[in-house]
Amino acid sequence: MSKVGHRFGRDAFGDDPARYDAVHPAYPAELYERLEAIGALRRGMSIFEIGPGTGLATRRLLDYRPRRLLTVEPDSRLAAYLADRFRLHEGCDALGIATELFETVGLAPESFDLGIAATSFHWVRQRGGLDRVRAALVPGGWWAMWWMNFGTAISDDFQIAIQPIFMEALGVAARGSRTRLAFDLDHSRRRDQLGRAGFAQIGVMSWQHRRRLTTAALIDLYSSFSVIKALPDGNRARLLDGLADIAETRFGGAPERVFTTTLYTAQNPLRAG
Repeated sequence: MSKVGHRFGRDAFGDDPARYDAVHPAYPAELYERLEAIGALRRGMSIFEIGPGTGLATRRLLDYRPRRLLTVEPDSRLAAYLADRFRLHEGCDALGIATELFETVGLAPESFDLGIAATSFHWVRQRGGLDRVRAALVPGGWWAMWWMNFGTAISDDFQIAIQPIFMEALGVAARGSRTRLAFDLDHSRRRDQLGRAGFAQIGVMSWQHRRRLTTAALIDLYSSFSVIKALPDGNRARLLDGLADIAETRFGGAPERVFTTTLYTAQNPLRAG
């Protein structure tokens, strides 16, 4: 995932929430079906969500009519967007929005059946963050974190074509680290950190899905990536112009992308006896 610092994500995505929401695809239905299958997601639960952003996962969680759904969103602009977006949604009375950092928000111990983070938990320091997650879950409660990866999991033709200009824009330091696994794809490290935090029943599943994007939609999507948003204006503009040129001249203005969604699940162990 992003090579930028943890603090960057706290207010980097709220400048145009509607646009962000429009260009990001929904998470696959299979993900929620998997959570149901292991007993992590069902109607009437008490749930907290870390970094809901524009509510891509929040909407699906509300469909399960939770008893309580507390979203923890530090960006006040995104929090306001969430409040407006879901004020008429069925089950919205269960929705609470805490405009705070997850590191400091007050979560009563052992008070939630499920905690989730959808493409957001890389903005939280893992050791202390996972300890806080587990402390908030009831014994037997579940933690689920997932990401949608837009290219590094499977290098499709467009991803291969843009690699030279992408690495040039990101600079020498990024070029030297390009062989490192993306945060979401480092299964071994994510599983190890969950285990060290005391979780059990740790699992990982991935799904690949294809989507053909127009050049305009592609540029809107890439413009929302943290690693691109963090670039100086000139570098960012040159990179996006280069991506648009490749999409138009080599892919007919509609390249097909392969996206990968990776889900990690873990359970807070039941007490002995």
